Amino acid sequence: MENPTTNKGWVSIYRKLLDNPVSSKPNYLSVWVHLLLMANHSETSFIWNGKKQVIKEGQVLTGLKKLSEKTGVTQATIYRILKYLEDEKQIKQQKTTKYTLITILNWDRYQKGELQSEKQVKNGNAQTIIHKTQKCLKNEKQNEKQKTTENALTTTLNQGKYQTSEKQNEKQMKNKRKTNEKQMKTYNNVDNVDNENKTIYKYIGKPDSKSKQKIYSLKEEKEKKEQKEGNGYGNKDINTCIEYFQKKLGASLDGSVQENRRYCYNLIRKMKKDYPDIEPTRQIKVLIDLAMQDRFHSKNATSFKYLFYNAQRIAQSFKSDYGIGDKSDIEEIT
Repeated sequence: MENPTTNKGWVSIYRKLLDNPVSSKPNYLSVWVHLLLMANHSETSFIWNGKKQVIKEGQVLTGLKKLSEKTGVTQATIYRILKYLEDEKQIKQQKTTKYTLITILNWDRYQKGELQSEKQVKNGNAQTIIHKTQKCLKNEKQNEKQKTTENALTTTLNQGKYQTSEKQNEKQMKNKRKTNEKQMKTYNNVDNVDNENKTIYKYIGKPDSKSKQKIYSLKEEKEKKEQKEGNGYGNKDINTCIEYFQKKLGASLDGSVQENRRYCYNLIRKMKKDYPDIEPTRQIKVLIDLAMQDRFHSKNATSFKYLFYNAQRIAQSFKSDYGIGDKSDIEEIT
């Protein structure tokens, strides 16, 4: 249930948050800040099962799915973060089968005083705006008088400048014509453009001669640039998996580039063989997310070689934490 009042105004975030362990965990910090921004700053109500339900200041009506969509964090991780915040007495949860009502503790202490000062600032701004408009009206009258005198002077000066500007424009036009003629001569020497490779050739000597010299190939230049940037080889699935793993890890992968690409390729083949109905890149991304969330595997999962040999162990450790299924099968999690 979306509350329109939460999209207005602002909330206070104190520097004291840096002393909290939450600040060192990006997912924890994202969920905590979203809860502050989504919390009510005024009391609202709604009807549920024929009864009036009231949402007070500092409360959030939400669910795991909604928080996952807003933060980009998986539902399992959000469940664990909310439990941690509740244990640390930062929030209080009231769960139902349809929604969860989260109360941010100490809301009045950190937020309510700031909202009152915001109203005082708005009243002060209204008075300053009135004073500024009165000054602007006076300045406009003075500016009109000055403009009339300045316009009279500029008209006389422009008459003298107009004659000199015409001569300068004529010289510029002549120079442009000369440069255009030179460019046309060079373009006439170019004879053949290959549509497939986009390779341009130039005649050697006379235009009638059959001997040609290759000037450059756009395809070759593009391949050289891609090789320098590291995106000119390999299939798209391997590149997307490596980019996603590096982004989640926040650093480059351990081992050589060839080794990581080889084990990533073997992992994709393994996923296709074991789970042909599911896209392999999606499976690997889920596997990376599970490894990053696990206390043990997050320290060791720094290459695709580790993921290839420990894929089932990572899935099994996640299921044992949350009681999902009996088999160590990644397909059950996705």
